[in-house]
Formats: sequence, structure tokens, C-alpha cells
Amino acid sequence: RAWKFTMPGFRNHDLSFFKDFKLKGTQTLQYRWEIYNLLNGVSFQTVNTAATFNPTTGAQTNPNFGKVTASRNERRMQMSLRYIF
Repeated sequence: RAWKFTMPGFRNHDLSFFKDFKLKGTQTLQYRWEIYNLLNGVSFQTVNTAATFNPTTGAQTNPNFGKVTASRNERRMQMSLRYIF
């Protein structure tokens, strides 16, 4: 039977706010605020799965085996103005 290593689930919640301000004629100024990973939850991306063994003793020799080596982005925000004419 083969061993299967399953990563934890991935959760991501994004939020955006938009506000339009009418200017002269058909001109509009739009304010945008976008938030990525709103709840700032950690999502692990990579786990070291390279098990190496000593051929004489059978001991596992990779000290990083099973350790999380990367995670996805933290909470990020961006604001912008968009001029529509």
C-alpha cells in the first residue's frame, strides 16, 4: 500500500469596495479598495516530503522531513483611483 501525504485545506477570502463619484458629463472617478486574504489565515503551501534513510541503520537522515517550507501570502490591501471618461 502506498503512503499518501495530504496537505491541509486552502482558505481564501477576498473583499472589494468600489465607490463612483460622478464628475462633469460622462466623466467618473472611481475609488477602489481591495483586500486579499481578509481573515489573514495561514495556508501552508509546501511541506518537505523527501525522506532519506541511512542504508546501514535504516534511520531517517533528512532533518527537514515533514516541516513546512513555505506558506501563501499574508493579508494584502490595495487602493486605487480610476478615471473614466
